[in-house]
Amino acid sequence: RQRKSPSQVLTESNDLLCEGNDTGMFVTTFLAYYHLSTGRLIYSNGGHNPALLFGTNGAYRELTQKHGPALGVRPGLLYNEDVDALDPGQVLVICTDGVTEACSPDNELFGVDRFIKLVCSCESLKLSQMFNRIDKDLNEFQQGNLFDDITVLALKREILN
Repeated sequence: RQRKSPSQVLTESNDLLCEGNDTGMFVTTFLAYYHLSTGRLIYSNGGHNPALLFGTNGAYRELTQKHGPALGVRPGLLYNEDVDALDPGQVLVICTDGVTEACSPDNELFGVDRFIKLVCSCESLKLSQMFNRIDKDLNEFQQGNLFDDITVLALKREILN
C-alpha cells in the first residue's frame, strides 16, 4: 500500500525481525515485483538461493546478486535491488534449499545441477506439469527421507500469439 521498493521492504522487515530476536532466528527471502505488460522484474535477495531464469533450449542463468544477508541477523542493514526482465517464453524459478539439499537414503544430495537439468527438461510443459514432475522426481529421489521444507515458485511469461 505504501508503494515501497523491494529493497525498502527488506530493509524495514529486517529491522522488525531483529526486534526482540534473542534466539537468533532468521529468514532468507527473495522479493520481486513483476510487471505483467513488460516482463520487468524488480527484485531484492536477502540471503536466499539465487533465482534461476530459464529460456528455451536448456539455456538458463542465475540471478546471483545477493542484496544483503538473511533477514533478522543484524539491525540497520540496507538492502539493494536489481532490475531484470523476462522475455516471452522464459520461466523464473525460485526454490528453498530444501530442494537442492534433499537427500537420498544413501545421503546423496539432489543438488543444484540435478535441479537445473530437471527444470530444463520441463521447459515445454505447463507450470502445473512442471511442478508435478519436480514433486515426483524429488519424492522418488528421497524415498521418504524428507528432512526440510521443499518449496518451488515459478513464473512463466507466456508467448502471446
